Amino acid sequence: MVDIYNFIFDKISDSVVVLDKSGNILCSNNAFSEMSDEMKVFGIDLAKALSEKDILLKNKIELKNSKNKSVEISINSFEYKDNIVLILRNNSSLKDIDRTHIDFISTVSHELRTPLTSIKGFVDTLLSAGDKLDRDSQIRFLKIIKSQVERLTRLVENLLAVSKFESGKSENVYKEINVRKAVRSVIESLMPKYEKYKFHNDVETYFSVLGDSDKFMQIMTNLIDNAAKYSKDGSDVWIRAYFNPDNQNLIDIEVKDEGVGVPKEFYDKIFTRFSRIDNPLTRSVQGTGLGLYITKSLVESMNGKISVHGNGSKAGSSFVVSLPAFSAEISAGRFYQE
Repeated sequence: MVDIYNFIFDKISDSVVVLDKSGNILCSNNAFSEMSDEMKVFGIDLAKALSEKDILLKNKIELKNSKNKSVEISINSFEYKDNIVLILRNNSSLKDIDRTHIDFISTVSHELRTPLTSIKGFVDTLLSAGDKLDRDSQIRFLKIIKSQVERLTRLVENLLAVSKFESGKSENVYKEINVRKAVRSVIESLMPKYEKYKFHNDVETYFSVLGDSDKFMQIMTNLIDNAAKYSKDGSDVWIRAYFNPDNQNLIDIEVKDEGVGVPKEFYDKIFTRFSRIDNPLTRSVQGTGLGLYITKSLVESMNGKISVHGNGSKAGSSFVVSLPAFSAEISAGRFYQE
């Protein structure tokens, strides 16, 4: 029976610690040990802070490190025989989570409100004065409504994708993917949208990666679509592949454009949620700010990496995706052990 109690004690998610009357720790659970280790990294001695004689009178304490950064710990306490039992919770991390959640909801609300306002305005106009508009105006309004509905659809699909990644419900089915064939398929699907652009599939036929085919197609679609979307009409987009110079077990797939480019200070930021470069050349292009975040998540889910680089003195950017090269050894080993 004692073993069961000890098992339950260690499985409790809140930090639990038992002190004697002098403030010495008699026993604690795993959650408390983890919290103590976190506090040590932060520069705070949690055990020392809890040894204060009036700890039973407090329902929370604020602890500061040498750099004056603070952590707030909530306390539930009670006496048991001659000992003091404390149940602790780090409120600071909860506040960070709440703040992130609030910011996320606020941004999503803004992204949804813009197309919905546009749709409502044009529908109201058609309902109230549609018979007074000429045929061309009616068609133009309907095309705008259709465009905004498509924008909403993309946003909802992207939000569902983000939800899958962050909930851990996104699973991969690994197999050999011929890069040239996949890129050719993506280009063919995008050509009707970008008739004036030139897409160069410079990938050699022998390059194959190990990954999830559907996710790989989404990665390449996002990158090639972005390359054209943020470039002028008639621009060129190049796609090539090569063995990673630092690791021959990886294949680098590069998508290079002649677009607006990405300033160095944005190289990491553009892969975060709802991040977009704010300049006159990008404001005119509709986007949710989730495409590159999703692309990065897809790449990393397949044990790969993604990076962005400038094109030297030329305009535009190069996005490079590094993924494991397909081989029988890799297929039978690392990835199928999951």
